Amino acid sequence: MGLPNSDKDSYFGVEFDTSYDPSLGDINGNHVGIDVNSVVSFASVDVLSRGVDLKSGKIINAWIEYRDDMKMVRVWVGYSSTRPLTPILASLIDLSEIFKEFMHVGFSASNGKGSSIHFVHHWQFKTLSYSHSVSPIDDVEEGDCFLCYSSDSKASKKNGGNLRRKNYGEIALGISGITAFVVSAMALAVMLCVILKRKKGGVIRKISEGQSCRFQTNKVPVRLSLSEITSATMGFNRDRLVGEGASAKVYKGSLPFGGDVAVKRFEKVDDLDRLHNPFATEFATMVGCLRHKNLVQLKGWCCEGNELVLVYEYLPNGSLDKVLHRNSSSSVVLSWNQRVNIILGVAAALTYLHEECERQIIHRDVKTCNIMLDSDFNAKLVATGRKPVGEDGTLVGDYVWNLWKKNRLIDAADPKLMGNFDVIEMERMLLVGLVCVHPDYEKRPRVKDAARMIKKEVPLPLLPTTKPRVRIRPICCNDSPESQKFVDDWVSNDEAPYLTPRSQFN
Repeated sequence: MGLPNSDKDSYFGVEFDTSYDPSLGDINGNHVGIDVNSVVSFASVDVLSRGVDLKSGKIINAWIEYRDDMKMVRVWVGYSSTRPLTPILASLIDLSEIFKEFMHVGFSASNGKGSSIHFVHHWQFKTLSYSHSVSPIDDVEEGDCFLCYSSDSKASKKNGGNLRRKNYGEIALGISGITAFVVSAMALAVMLCVILKRKKGGVIRKISEGQSCRFQTNKVPVRLSLSEITSATMGFNRDRLVGEGASAKVYKGSLPFGGDVAVKRFEKVDDLDRLHNPFATEFATMVGCLRHKNLVQLKGWCCEGNELVLVYEYLPNGSLDKVLHRNSSSSVVLSWNQRVNIILGVAAALTYLHEECERQIIHRDVKTCNIMLDSDFNAKLVATGRKPVGEDGTLVGDYVWNLWKKNRLIDAADPKLMGNFDVIEMERMLLVGLVCVHPDYEKRPRVKDAARMIKKEVPLPLLPTTKPRVRIRPICCNDSPESQKFVDDWVSNDEAPYLTPRSQFN
């Protein structure tokens, strides 16, 4: 199977075996085993009796966890992307006697009788923290957090304060999507989860049957304690404040195991609103999709009492709006090429959310203060910010439409560029922008198509010489001449913003 020589190199592996070989101690032709320095399994289990057929050709998901305090390896296998409640295999083993300081992680496979093919659709190595106060999400206790709430809110309030809290440090290594046919496939040290745990006392309690969990917890980033967050931000010091919105403040923080981070502290909410607030919405959105180079990555979260915090990667160049609108003469001025790269990066992020993410997410909140810039001025999109309106209340789209009407479209170019751009490219970019904010939502292109227009892969559609008006028929009042005249006057008013009831972007 391409495994190392155990006389020289020790190894630990989890095998997914569909080839029955009695000489190797196989229990049958459909089992999962734990191997230590030998292809003869240290422990194994028949997974067919657990409802999993390794030869079915279906995508199979597997999770493996090692707990150092118990010296135990546990294995979960199933067709669902959510980890089953009960492991199919658990075995006592001390990996500290097997692992060296440096180890390789990989996959190895071979055929039994006949031919076979193997696919590894996805696997993940996740290092969370050695910090003792980091809590694995699957062990969050009842009453610990509003994300897991009792079906009886009164009982939750009554009992929540009596629950003991736990401290953890965790290293996780995950793999999902192993499709095996007629094969004995071994994943070497795959999906290891080392959990160093110190109990403060009492029996560990799992989430009760009467409790509902709002999110798929096995996909959630690391949970941090409030004390860690407070320490990282120096007590939410105002000198650390880097941004402020309607529902949250953002601080620069520093974690011992995560480096610089952006700590988003949400306004406190009462118990009745705990599931209907910006934190819950953003948390669910970020957890649901979110691994893309042009999306700001969620690194952790904290929920203690009424404190709600999300921890993101820190982007040193801040938000795009601050870079574009700094008044200081010494500020960095983005070049034309950098601006094009930023626009295409945002388009890539939106295309991923709208069309490529497993669960479609419509952003609805795209603006310059939601676009962050990394050290190389690459764009990363995040879902926070403020309304994109100028100081005089003028909508940017209306301003550009007006210039287009006057045949002065290039006047919309940023004066800071001092003419250092290709005029044709600038005009194309502005026209694509106008197409994307067309008052008739049916005339707007998909984000992917807009990016292709910018890259000259497809032609631009024809635009009218003036901004089209959308006629809105009243539905909450009668069709009297007076009411119709009111609507006509409102629509013909150039000062009034247009409405598109089915628009995805404001």
